[in-house]
Amino acid sequence: MAQRKQWDLTSLVSADIAAENIAGRPDRAVFSKVMSDPVPILEEGIARAVEILRTSRPFRYGEDTRGGGEASLLEADFAALIERKYALGVNSCGCSLFLALRALGARPGDPILCNAFTLAPVPGSIAHAACRAVMVDINDDLSIDCNDLREKIRSSGARILLLSHMRGHVSDLEAVMELCRHYQVAVIEDCAHTLGARWNGHLVGGFGDIACFSSQSFKHINSGEGGILATDDPDIAARLILMSGSYMMYSQHEARPALDDFEPMRDAIPNFSMRMTDVTAALLRPQLRELATWAAAWNRSYHLLEAGLASIPNLRPILRDSREAYVGSSIQFGFAMPER
Repeated sequence: MAQRKQWDLTSLVSADIAAENIAGRPDRAVFSKVMSDPVPILEEGIARAVEILRTSRPFRYGEDTRGGGEASLLEADFAALIERKYALGVNSCGCSLFLALRALGARPGDPILCNAFTLAPVPGSIAHAACRAVMVDINDDLSIDCNDLREKIRSSGARILLLSHMRGHVSDLEAVMELCRHYQVAVIEDCAHTLGARWNGHLVGGFGDIACFSSQSFKHINSGEGGILATDDPDIAARLILMSGSYMMYSQHEARPALDDFEPMRDAIPNFSMRMTDVTAALLRPQLRELATWAAAWNRSYHLLEAGLASIPNLRPILRDSREAYVGSSIQFGFAMPER
C-alpha cells in the first residue's frame, strides 16, 4: 500500500517557490524557503490590536457598549466572505467543533461519524463532547468513502457527521450531502484547511449545517489561535452565541439572528466561555482582504511542486476532482515501494 507524505505551503505567500544556485553547480538549485513560517500578521491589524490593549478592555462585551467591537465586525466580514448568514468567533477551531456538536444536540455517548484522515483536534472535539467517534474510510484521493459512510450510518445509528476537509482535500460534497439528507444526518464541515475553496462552484463551508474555520498560526489566516463558526440556521446560530459565552449581551453581535430567536433558549443554554477577544479579531480582519492573493500564491507553488513530484519515480500526487477549486496550502503525495 502506498505511503502518503505531505508538505506545508502556507509560508509561501510572498513569492513562489524560492531557489538558489548551488555553489559550483549553476544547473542545480536548492529549495531555500523556510517552510515553517506562518502567513504574516499585517501591520494594520497589529496597530489596531495595540490600540485595543491600551484601553485595557480586550473583552468583546461591555455593559456600557452597543456592539461594533472588532470581534463583532470580524464576524460580519467573515459571514459576507463565505456567503453565510451568521458567523461567530471563538477561541479555537477545536472549540468551534465542540460547540457545533452541542448545538446540533449531541449527547454523551452518541456516535459521531468522522472521516479517518483527519487531525487530532477533530476526534478530540468528539471526546470533549463526551461522544464516541465512528471513523469512516477514505479513498485514494484522501476524500471520504461514501460507500463506507453509508455502511457506518446504518451500523452506528449516528445522526451527525463531522466531515474534515483534511489538508484541503474536499470530498464529493454533493454526494455526501445527498447521502446525509437521505438518512437525516446533520453535517458539520471542518474547514480549517479549506477557507476560500470551492466545490462545483460553491464555497466549501456552505454545504453543511455548520462550518468551522481556524485562525491558528499555520492556517489560512493567522491570529495565533482562534476559530470561527458559520451557519444559515437562526436557531443554531442563537445556540452557538449563547454557548460561546455571550451572557445576555448577544445583541452586541453583528452577524446574528433576530433577538426574538434568543428568547426561548436564553435561560436554558450553558455558557462554555469560549469567546474570541477583540484583540484576536483585530489581527484577523485585515487578513481577510488578502486571502485571495495568498491563495493564488499557494496554488502557484502547489502546481510547481505537483509537476515536480509527478516526474519522480514511485511518487504519485493526489488526484484532484475537476469540480474542486482548492486552496493549495499544503501538498500530499503517495509513495509506492519499488518492486524488487
